[in-house]
Amino acid sequence: LLYYGVESTQSDCHQLSFRSSPVKILIIKTIYSRIKNSNSSDCFEGHNFQILSHKLKNCVILNLENNLSLSADFTMTYKRNLWAADKANLYQAILSADYRMKERGTLSVNLQYIKVLYNQNTNNSISYEMLEGLTAGNNFLWDVGYQTKLFEYLQLSLQYEGRLTNENRLIHTGYLQLKAMF
Repeated sequence: LLYYGVESTQSDCHQLSFRSSPVKILIIKTIYSRIKNSNSSDCFEGHNFQILSHKLKNCVILNLENNLSLSADFTMTYKRNLWAADKANLYQAILSADYRMKERGTLSVNLQYIKVLYNQNTNNSISYEMLEGLTAGNNFLWDVGYQTKLFEYLQLSLQYEGRLTNENRLIHTGYLQLKAMF
């Protein structure tokens, strides 16, 4: 029997949202979030943190006709560990497109650039939480997905994801999912 003590987590999130549609094809959204994540461990000192985050997300969505949707997001996140000196700034830009083909499926494309500024060592569990699994510096992520209905009860989903960071080589990941609905 192995015993590693008690570990507890807590998360509080407060959010303020604004959404406007000045014309039928355009949607503008702004979301401010204040998030406090805490973790406390009896046996692992490196797992103790209380991270306060302030996040501001601006999004513009353009719906062209009935089958094409384009969006651009920009998010700024400031994080601070209240129990240590860790601070992180994340700047994220996302471009997305969804193309719906009648009776043929949906094609989605996502491109992301995330700039991460961090003032501490990145080889511990606190930095993983602060950096949201990314690395300090420039991070590029992209994905392409296709989803279609083969038959009334059978759905096919193909997904490709790519990732390039400062410290790691290029990573490619592919998924294939076949769903049968009874």
